[in-house]
Amino acid sequence: MEAPTPDASRTRDADRARDVGTAADAAPFLDASVHTDAAPDPDTASDPDAAPDPDAALVVDAAPDPDAAPEPDPDAAPDPDAAPDPDAALVVDAAPDPDAAPDPDAALVADAAPDPDAAPDPDAALVADAAPDPDAGAPPIVCVPGPALSLRAAGECSGVLVGAAVARQPLADEPIYASTLGAQFNAVVAENWMKWPLLNPNRGVYDWGPADLIVASAVANGQRIKGHTLLWHEGIPPWITEDIAPDELESIVLEHISTTVGRWRGVVAAWDVVNEVLNADGTLSHPLIRRPPEGRETGRS
Repeated sequence: MEAPTPDASRTRDADRARDVGTAADAAPFLDASVHTDAAPDPDTASDPDAAPDPDAALVVDAAPDPDAAPEPDPDAAPDPDAAPDPDAALVVDAAPDPDAAPDPDAALVADAAPDPDAAPDPDAALVADAAPDPDAGAPPIVCVPGPALSLRAAGECSGVLVGAAVARQPLADEPIYASTLGAQFNAVVAENWMKWPLLNPNRGVYDWGPADLIVASAVANGQRIKGHTLLWHEGIPPWITEDIAPDELESIVLEHISTTVGRWRGVVAAWDVVNEVLNADGTLSHPLIRRPPEGRETGRS
């Protein structure tokens, strides 16, 4: 076989150059020492007037700029050491637009916190300043088992009346006496001040003040009141004597009962009408207490 001549080699290379398109594109084919995959020569100066290669630009832009600020990650936690963003500060510190319509929802949020300088609400003041209802009595008892349960609460939780005999002087003058009476008892009876000699010391003259004080205290504390007592052999006024005729005595007794009971009608729940009417041996306890004639009814409803 004959070796190819130089002219024949150049002819083949020229044909290949025409297929590529230009002489510049064909250069690798004319020089067998240049390989298309070879890395560019870093010492070769680039042509400043040459048009930029868009593909090369893409490659250059793909590498991050070490001096460029990183884009913020919206999901990342804020850096506590980072300097504040001045633009963000401008947004936060921006003054509200005076011509903008108010946001009703924002107004509701703003109104949720009380304004210390705002004038008081007259309706709220009426509620706060409302006087307690004197007819309401004591608040209801909450039954909570335990040592803190008061005597009164224990009685009410069990449906039992727990009563006390009330004296006028300590009720009026001793706050601890009055507060204990209200807290520990749900029923009261006047110790002496509803008895005949103290209510009606002179004929036609009544002294209601001390008994009224006891009744008012009981009403304020929501306590049941029992009247004590209309007739008692040791509680006969001194102006009642044996000289009074039986019919007149009966009239006096009936007047005393109707006047006293009528004074607190609807307030006093019950009365001791006659107390200790008999002695231990069955005899009448007082000479003014007489048995009515047979067949005669006494008293009035």
